[in-house]
Amino acid sequence: MRRALAQAHWTDECEPACGGAQRIALASVVRAMVDESSKDRFWRLVDPLLGETDIDRGTLMRFDCLRVGERFAAAPHHGGDGLIVKLPEERVTDLIRSGVAEPFAPAGRVFREWAHVRGDATELWEGLIDEAVAFARG
Repeated sequence: MRRALAQAHWTDECEPACGGAQRIALASVVRAMVDESSKDRFWRLVDPLLGETDIDRGTLMRFDCLRVGERFAAAPHHGGDGLIVKLPEERVTDLIRSGVAEPFAPAGRVFREWAHVRGDATELWEGLIDEAVAFARG
């Protein structure tokens, strides 16, 4: 949503006076703001969980993530605004059908138990992170 507002603001007020290079530079800044917001939101939500003995900050595909033991649970989406969670395949399918998430498919390969939850569905993030932790615990 912030991205859409920023783009609308840019188009309405700056387009006639600015060149293409300036538009690209602004788009990069807006993307960085959205990405950082998503990451900050994620780490704020998982911070209370990090005190539990089996939960830790780790990496997956060279990006920071939340791990339960050796298993991946969740991460902020590294390519944009959103949340990546690992859940049972049926739950991922439900989230995708409801429009809250889309398939997580890095390099075109769909991960059936992973969902990319939209950035504008933040009211669901905490519950989905809890579900992902429970799923990782088995």
